Order: sequence, then C-alpha cells, then structure tokens
Amino acid sequence: MKIPSSLLSVGELNLVLILAALLFFVVLAGLIVFAWYRVAFRRTTDELSRLQEVLTGLHGTRKLEDNLSHILSIINKIIVAPYMAFYVLDSRSNRYMLRAAIHPYDDFGAIGPSYSGLALPRRESQIPPLVMEPDDKWSSVQSTMDGEVPILILRTRGRRALIRIGPVGKISKRTRVVLRDFLRMVENLLDDFVQLEVQRLQQEVEDLADSAVKRVAALAIDTNSAVEIIIRAFAGVSGGVGGVFFEISSDRHVTNVYGVGKVAPVARTLETDTTALEAVTRLLGDSPYLLFTRSDSAFYELPECVSSLDVGAVALVSVEHRGLLMFFYDSQFNPEDFVENGMGQIRVLYTQLNKVTVQSNAQKKLSRAYAQLLSQMMSMVDNLNPYTVGYSDMAMRYSLVIGKELDLSEEEMRDLALAAYLSNIGVIGLNMELLVKEGSYTDFEYETIKLHCEIGASMIQVATGNQRAASYVLYHHERVDGQGYPHNLKGTEIPIGARILHVVQVFLAKVNGRAWRDPISFDKVLDELREVSGKQLDPEVVQALFQWLQKRQSSPEVKGKSLGKCYEMCCVPQAICETCPVFHRADVNCWEVGNNHCANHGRECSSCFVRTEFMHREQLSHLMEQRSWQGEYMR
Repeated sequence: MKIPSSLLSVGELNLVLILAALLFFVVLAGLIVFAWYRVAFRRTTDELSRLQEVLTGLHGTRKLEDNLSHILSIINKIIVAPYMAFYVLDSRSNRYMLRAAIHPYDDFGAIGPSYSGLALPRRESQIPPLVMEPDDKWSSVQSTMDGEVPILILRTRGRRALIRIGPVGKISKRTRVVLRDFLRMVENLLDDFVQLEVQRLQQEVEDLADSAVKRVAALAIDTNSAVEIIIRAFAGVSGGVGGVFFEISSDRHVTNVYGVGKVAPVARTLETDTTALEAVTRLLGDSPYLLFTRSDSAFYELPECVSSLDVGAVALVSVEHRGLLMFFYDSQFNPEDFVENGMGQIRVLYTQLNKVTVQSNAQKKLSRAYAQLLSQMMSMVDNLNPYTVGYSDMAMRYSLVIGKELDLSEEEMRDLALAAYLSNIGVIGLNMELLVKEGSYTDFEYETIKLHCEIGASMIQVATGNQRAASYVLYHHERVDGQGYPHNLKGTEIPIGARILHVVQVFLAKVNGRAWRDPISFDKVLDELREVSGKQLDPEVVQALFQWLQKRQSSPEVKGKSLGKCYEMCCVPQAICETCPVFHRADVNCWEVGNNHCANHGRECSSCFVRTEFMHREQLSHLMEQRSWQGEYMR
C-alpha cells in the first residue's frame, strides 16, 4: 500500500510537536512575565498613590498629632482594625508616648462586625496604653498578643515611631509587604515631622517663658494686675470667692471698678451706683480693714447688690493712695473658725496690698524715666544722621493726625504716640550699623532687621508695662493681605495702631530721601500709597491720611505757601535750624531763599516733599482754574 505524499512523516510530526510545545512554553512564559510586570506595576502604582496621598495630607505647619492621624487613616485602608494608635519615642524617658489614635466607634466597648472571624473584645482590652516600653525584639512588622487580643506592631527602622493596631486576624504575606513598604516610604518624613514638633515645642516653651517674664515685669508697673493676683491668691487660701476693687483718685472720685473671681459681675453694678462708695467708706470709717458677717446688722448697710449676694461675709480693706477692696467669703463662712487666724490673714492682705501700691508708684516714676531715656536715645539716633533727622517726631505727629481722623479714644491716642515715637527702638538692640546702612540689605541682614519689631515691643512692655503700645510696635510690619511679619496677621487681626504705624512709615520712607536715593515727589507718593492700599496697607487708614491732607491743603492759611515751615513739617531740632536764614521768617517759602540750611537735615529743595507738595497743590489749583475758565467760556 502506498502512503500519500501529503501526509507527514513521523520525524516531521515530532518536529511539529516540538515546535508547538516550544511555542506554548514561550507564550506561557510571556504571560507569566506579563502577569508579574502587571502585579509589579500595580504595586508601584499603589505605592505612588499612597505616597501622593501622604504628601498631600501632611503639612509642616500642622501639629504633629494631625499629621500622625492622617498617616493612620492611610494605614487603615491597607489593614482594617477597630483601633490604631500612633506612638513617638521620647528621647528623655526612652519610652513610646501615645500621640494619635483613631477608632471607628464612639463607644470603645461597642460590638461591631467581626474582623477575619474575630469579634471585638471587651472595652478594657481596646483602650491603647498611654506609654509603651521599647522592646528590641520588635521587627518592622510584628504580630504579638496583648493578653487575649492579637495585636500588630509596626515600627520604623530608626525606631522613632511605633504603630499599634488591633485586634487583627490572620495577616497575609502580601499585606505585610505592603505595610513594610509603606513604613519605608514615610519613615524619613516621620523623623522630619517629629523633629519639627520638638522644635515647635521648644519655641512654645521659649515664648511662654518670654511671655511670663514680660507679665511679671509688667506687674511692677500695672498695679491692677498685681492686685488681681493678690486677691486670687488670698481667695485660694481663705475660702473667698473673689473681690471688687475701687480705684480712687486723689480727690476721692472713683476712676475704675473691677471685679475678680465669681463676684466680678457685681463690679459693673457698683460702677454705676454713685452712692455705693459712700456707703462702703462710711462703714469702714478710719479703720484700715473690717469684717462684716451676715449676723452683723451693718452687713445690710452695704449696697443692696452686695448684701443680696449668697456670701457668708464681706471684708473691707483700705489700700493707701490707691482705693478700697471689698473681699467676699463663700456662704459656708464660719465666724468661729475665722477668729483663730482669719483676722491675721486680713492684716496680711492689707499689708501686702499697700506695699504693692507703694512699690508700684515708685516703679512708675522709674518707668517714666526709662521711657524718657528711650525717647532721648531714639532722638539722638535720628538726629545724628542728616537723612533721619526728626524721623521719630514725624512718625508720632502723622500717626496722631490719622488717629484723630479715625476717632481713636484718648487712651489709644496716648499709646499710639508712644508706639510711633519708639517704633524703631528695637534696632538699637540689634545693630546700629543696620539702621544707617546705605543700599539694600543682604538676606541675613533683612532677617536680622525684622527682629526689631519683637525686640522693640519687649523693650516698651518691660519699660512701661503698656501692652497696647507694645502690640502696636510688634505688629507694625504686618500687611493686611497676610504677607507681613512677624506673625502673618491679616486685616483687622492687626491692631489699629499697628496699621496706622505701617501707613506712616511707608509714607515717610517715600517722602524722605537717603544718601543713596532721592525722595519721591509728593504726587507719586500718593499714587503709590493708593496702589498698595488693600494689599500692604489698610485702605481705611490710607484714606484717613488723605482726608487730613485734603483738609490741610484746602485751608486758606496755606494758599500760596507750603503746608508749614520746613523745620516744623520735618520736625528738625532748633539747634540745626536756628542759624538758617529762613528760620522765623513767615514771608517766604524755604526754597525761595538760596542760602538755606536744608542740606543739614538731608534735604534738597528740588526733591523735598515740603516743596513737591506745594507744587502738586499749585498744579491742581491751576488745573481747576483752567476748567472753571473753560466752563465760563463755553457758557
């Protein structure tokens, strides 16, 4: 029988089978490699996604706890568990301290759905410990037991952070790898944020210490604060509920009434009761102190708002040269117990209050002398440099005219004047060379000069005890758009006095020249102030300055003249101007006299704002006359 030639031979068939098998294995290997790459790509994509989620949720300005809670929320997507707790190693105690925790239930003891067949245990087992001791046996991802509860411990390689998760069921190898990779991604970030937190806490401690020193220093001048501390301390050891203090002037008028403790609301009533002080002083008579219990008939001669209170007794204590204290004991007051040491306590209270007022009065005299010394130093620094002559005086005067336009109170105006004159006093505590440096600052010099706000504020607060004036100096370089310093305050967050100082300093910086730059003409100064109004400067304050200028410029007294004599407008000391031929002459403008002494205080008539303001006003007047003439002609 003949085999058809179209059929394959056995050898050929084997070859086909071999080739088919090879092709199958090649395709299979390709599929395996593709699947592996696909898994690896998905894993890399997941890691990048988690990393992006971490980076977008972490912020260096947030507290450490907020950043740690964000990391826990991401871990909670990798492994689901009833609670997670984040610990950070405390270098001083060498213990892990709990800093953040998340739990899906409002009640730790609630029973929810099982996790891998494991129901939530009782409440006590679910509360994470506040402190955990380090264990060198822990690896980066470690399963362990807390009593009967299976726990998963995650720890960074640097051992800075530890995460406790539980209860957990059986954890797959894949989940462990993902957790280990995630830890590796974030551990450097964790170290950075922990270090930032340490620095933040150190700064907070330093700020707290600085604030405490200022408060204590201010107590020497601020009698009210000192009296309040004494009253609170006395109430704490004597069963008192607070007191009301009458400040009395030398002519026996009540200047202020303020309350401390639970009875503080009574102060507002007594402040409007004109007969209250008379009734109290009549009862006290010439005695330095007296006590009235509810069993005393005189108790009900006290003002009705006092006798109607639920208190057991009232002590009246005279404070020499200062006022009168009305101290209240609680309703459980027992006269028999009080006899033993109560009157002795009142004697101590009387003695201490009077010592405080005597020392405060003496300190106020020293404070005024210190403030005058600072003012003289600032004036000296101004007047030694021809280009800063009279600067502090100008700052104060322009600040006051703006404050008046804004209807500030008398006290605010007083504090504004002090802050304006001493607004640059902090530079003296830094480096005098920076104040007189020609040209722009280097980055280091700029960061250094910015400290003058805080240093100046501290000097004013310690020297005068005036917190408001100190705050004006502290924040006078803040911008209404929040881009200023030192604290990036915005808008009305900035005290009004500081906003005024900022406008005045910008105005003076533009109209005053320096050795390395000429002043800006008056009309351009106004344009530049308008340009930064609402961004750098408070528009209301800028408008107040413009309103004052318009009033001054429209006065008939200055028609054809400068707004004032140059030595007045530039606040130049008489010692510099008394030999000037323009001095005391009312018939000429200073620039009209060729041999004037303006160069002695850094001025050139061609660019001095005394003249450029006049020229600006004359141009406006001429323009108005032209328009008026054109209107008449057209009619």
